[in-house]
Amino acid sequence: MTRSKTLPRDRARAAFGYALALALASGGGLPVGAAAFGIVPPVLELTGVLSLPGGVPDEVMRVQSSPGGVGGQSGGQSGGQQSQSGGQTGRSFTPGDGADPAGQGRFVFLNSRDTDRLIYVILSARRTCGDDWIEPRYRIDCLRFHFWQMSRELPKSGEYEPVRRALAKAAGDLDRIVRRNLDRSAPAVRPRIEGKPLAPRLPPIRAVKPEAEAQAARAAVAVVEEAGTVLLRSSENSERRQVHYRSIAGAIDSTKVLLRSA
Repeated sequence: MTRSKTLPRDRARAAFGYALALALASGGGLPVGAAAFGIVPPVLELTGVLSLPGGVPDEVMRVQSSPGGVGGQSGGQSGGQQSQSGGQTGRSFTPGDGADPAGQGRFVFLNSRDTDRLIYVILSARRTCGDDWIEPRYRIDCLRFHFWQMSRELPKSGEYEPVRRALAKAAGDLDRIVRRNLDRSAPAVRPRIEGKPLAPRLPPIRAVKPEAEAQAARAAVAVVEEAGTVLLRSSENSERRQVHYRSIAGAIDSTKVLLRSA
């Protein structure tokens, strides 16, 4: 098994994926061997949304598709594809390389496995940004990074595309809030995934000015609320889509607790 080769523009993505792998390995989310050998698994995969084999923790709500639902269709599309990381189903893609992340025009349907794993990553982001040693004024940018990373990895077509679009817009809006209120005298910090002492660190995270913290936090809460609202509107009167989008929107909305404590 060979190590993944990483291009400069992919360093943030690879670091995030590897960090997530190490953080989850001890909790049963990823095979310990993959992290031990330093293999960088794709955070999001081509025909799934997340490549986190080995089950989802009990805290993650189980989302069930309608009878005879699209989970089977999605699973059928993934047949015969193998990633280069641990034999996982699906293959990774390079963000920004002009390729279709959904895979040669393949339509990615909503399904329980992928939705559960997406929710898990959102909850992991909440734990990371809410770690006790991270000052509250760094949390807006921490959340911005996670939303941005997820939006870069989600497919640009199919039924997860509205999720990608909502997260991308939220990340951009949070970035503007941070830049408007940036504390240039405060050093950037690099929190560890979920605050675990041996987990690798995120890229540098910025702080807002102390005097602007409350106002910036209120603006950030509004951004998160808008992301959830927009996603729910994307269900277009489909009960099946509502089940998935409501669960994802709920996970996104839960990150407001970080901002309200800021």
